[in-house]
This record gives sequence, structure tokens and C-alpha cells, in this order.
Amino acid sequence: MSRLLRSLLAAFAVTAGIATTRGAAAQVPTRVVDRNIVLPANAAELRLDVRLGLSRSAAGDVAIVAPSLSYGFSDKFTLSILHTRENYVGDGGSFCVGSDCGSHHYGQVAIDGKYLIYSKDKASIAIDGAVEGYAFDPFVFGIRGGIAGKVRVSDDLAFLFNPTLFLGITNRSSLADSLVLPLRLQFKVDDHFAPFVDTGLYFDGFEGSRNGRIDFYGRPRGAWRLPVGAGFVYAANTTVDLGLRFAFLGVLNGYNGYGSFDGRELVGSLALHF
Repeated sequence: MSRLLRSLLAAFAVTAGIATTRGAAAQVPTRVVDRNIVLPANAAELRLDVRLGLSRSAAGDVAIVAPSLSYGFSDKFTLSILHTRENYVGDGGSFCVGSDCGSHHYGQVAIDGKYLIYSKDKASIAIDGAVEGYAFDPFVFGIRGGIAGKVRVSDDLAFLFNPTLFLGITNRSSLADSLVLPLRLQFKVDDHFAPFVDTGLYFDGFEGSRNGRIDFYGRPRGAWRLPVGAGFVYAANTTVDLGLRFAFLGVLNGYNGYGSFDGRELVGSLALHF
């Protein structure tokens, strides 16, 4: 794991160095509602998410640290190394600390690309695809694809969506294929503060019981859920974002055996733009 960690950190450093030495990184707007779904050309974002499980009877038993790095190669294409997925509720991933981690302390790293195919007036749509490693012992590997979109309903309100299909390639008996339809409503209070509401439909394993009832992440196959979360992004300036989100992971249909309001998480985030 240490060798993998060193490689990832080296990749982060090299990419950030490219972004800063070129000296052409475009400013990311402090008005979060005005931001595009891809980064400006030559801009980089280094992001750190810390996810704390607060589920009933297991509060504090697991924490996930998830660094991510994104770079805008052009105004249309952004490439990322991700350890979590922005806007998703109840995502797994990355460096796991706590008694609920079991033997899996590192996983879910993805190389993700977004290519902008439509941007006009107040709407943007990008093709979003990734190659993702879910675990390394056993090796669980898959691909995901979908679209990422944002519609600015007004100067103070935006609607984001990211329907995505996940397909396992290796060890398919260990991981259920899934379909997620995350939605986010984003509001502007002022030029720096943007609260949001997250929800959507998550079909965490729609292939039924073909290979058993439970997948690698403990999700019942055939399960679906509707999470609800709320939080904010505070853009201190064009370089620094701070964020916080609290979520119920399965208001409808529960989450991994928890009742509607028993599955909970708190996520704090820091993002730096170069």
C-alpha cells in the first residue's frame, strides 16, 4: 500500500507542478453557481474530503479520507484522479480508518475524464467516464460512464445531475453493477456562500441475486435507496473552497440494513485551485 500511496502522491505533485509552472491557470469563480462542470484550461483542483460515518450504533466507527486531483487540459476536457465522487451520497472509497473498515483500508481509486459536449446560455453537458479500481485484494476493477450536467435556472439557482452506470469487469461475484441518478440543487446566498441540497435515486445493485445476496460493500443486491443531504460550499477566494454536508443515506428504503434515518454521514471538504 505504501508504494501505491507514494505513486499517487507523486502523480499529484507532478500534475500540480505542471499547472503552477505554466502560470496560466484560469481563475475559478467564487460564485459557485456560475462554475462550469469542467475546469478552465490549465487550471488544477486539489481536493480533500473527510467522510465520517454517523449511522445509528456505529457513529464514529469509520472515517474515510479521500484526496482527489483534477486538471483542465482545455476548456472542454478535465482529467481527474479520484478517490470519491463529488455530489454522491453514501459513496465509499479511499483511505479507510476505523473498526468498520475490516481488512480493506484502501480502495476505490479512479481515473476519470469529463469532455464538454454542450455549453450554451445557462446549460452545460459533458460525457463522464472512468476506469475504477474498487479494491486490490482481491482485485476488483470496473468501468463507469454517463453524463454530467448543470443548468443555471436563474442567477441564484443551479441544478446539477450525473446519471452514471457502473459495470464490474473482474470479480463480478464480489461487486454488484449499479445505476446512480444523483441530483443537486445549488443556491447562491452571496458571491462566496452557496448552500445545496443533494438527493437522487441509487440502484446500488440491480442485477438481483445472481451471485448471492450481498456484494463487496455489504450492499444487498437489487437494493435501491433515496438519500437526502444538505450542506454548503464557501469559496473564500478563487483559490480556496471549504465545504460541509450532512446526509441521511436512505430516507426511502434504508441503507445497508439501516432504517430511513439511521444511516448517516458527515463530509467535510477542502479544495485548492491552482
